[in-house]
Amino acid sequence: MAVLANWWRTNLPQLIALAGAGVAVVALLTRLEFFVRPGTADVLRGLAQHAFVLGWLLLLTARSRTVSLATLGIFWLLGVWAVYGVAYLIEEPLANLWGAEDSDTLVPVWLAPLTEEALKLLPVAIFLVVASRGGRQIAATDGLLLGFMVGAGVSFTEDAHIGSIQLSGEGWGAAMPWTMLFPTLTPVGDLLALNHALWAALSGLGVGVAVMFRHWRWVWPIALAGPLLALSNHVMLNHFAVNVFEAIGRADAPAPYSTIRDLTDGGRLPMVVLVVGVLAVVVAQWLILRWVSKRDRTFPPLPIGHALGLIAHATSRTGAAQVLAADRYLRLRRSVYFAAWRTRTAGGYPDVSDADYAELVSLAARLEILPPYQPSAPPAVASPDAPAEAPAT
Repeated sequence: MAVLANWWRTNLPQLIALAGAGVAVVALLTRLEFFVRPGTADVLRGLAQHAFVLGWLLLLTARSRTVSLATLGIFWLLGVWAVYGVAYLIEEPLANLWGAEDSDTLVPVWLAPLTEEALKLLPVAIFLVVASRGGRQIAATDGLLLGFMVGAGVSFTEDAHIGSIQLSGEGWGAAMPWTMLFPTLTPVGDLLALNHALWAALSGLGVGVAVMFRHWRWVWPIALAGPLLALSNHVMLNHFAVNVFEAIGRADAPAPYSTIRDLTDGGRLPMVVLVVGVLAVVVAQWLILRWVSKRDRTFPPLPIGHALGLIAHATSRTGAAQVLAADRYLRLRRSVYFAAWRTRTAGGYPDVSDADYAELVSLAARLEILPPYQPSAPPAVASPDAPAEAPAT
């Protein structure tokens, strides 16, 4: 009974998250006619566009991701229901009070973007801060992935609400070359709008970088840079989408919007910051994991050949379980290594919790990648005098 009680306490957060996800999926299926209002083919195209961009992001973060695919799915459902629902409950009374017509600007152009960007970022920021406490550290690019999923969920519901998939972007051929890489973008005249998924991804990346490198005070402004760029681009879209003649340069735009357009090069600056920021952080995280793996021999890397062998046998039940175990091992190993690097560069001496140590050793034994000698106590990871080892997978 004691073992069962301990398992229940340890897994309670995961069980609650899975139960909530199950309820959200059932609720989505029961209201399927609402979500396919734009047309089944159009809805599937919008989902495909988001899946295409997510595939790019997963490929870029394949060697640093610490959150599971199930967690990403839960955050998409969070965007579909919680974030969109709360935003609607806030914006609807404000629109009734202050107006939401084309001639109005306060609610649709300013308060709506502020509310939506704050609500999309809130669950991502809470997750990053809570998950990075203790002996683990969530990757900075996990904020990118979680933010993208929340924003994609919001777009999905908002498309259904308006009966058109315009919030999912203009597709692959709208504005070359950007929409070939990011079909969720929406060009408005000569302007470029990122839309919900990429706005939230940009905000999540900024906060993720600040949380991961929080021992360096100078990085904290980065936590504001992403949300501010996302908010300014959202405001610009909401204004110029209504005032199309201003967007195509046939009429003069008022000072606040023309200033945003000029400072952000018509929305291209947020896009460039997102692309360059993702690439820079991906490289930095790879170097961090490489630095730690050279100084730690306790948790061996998963050889490429071994990983390919597991994938080749993933069609069986046992093989699929081994692939999941390998994914869990790599994600937990990276999380511990990120924390070790951060603690070491902050002047501390890294260590691994008993629970994480036991799980990593158990998974390594199950995957048959343990070294010949395994210490009986949790080691201090990233000791500067430890012998070198091959880079992490």
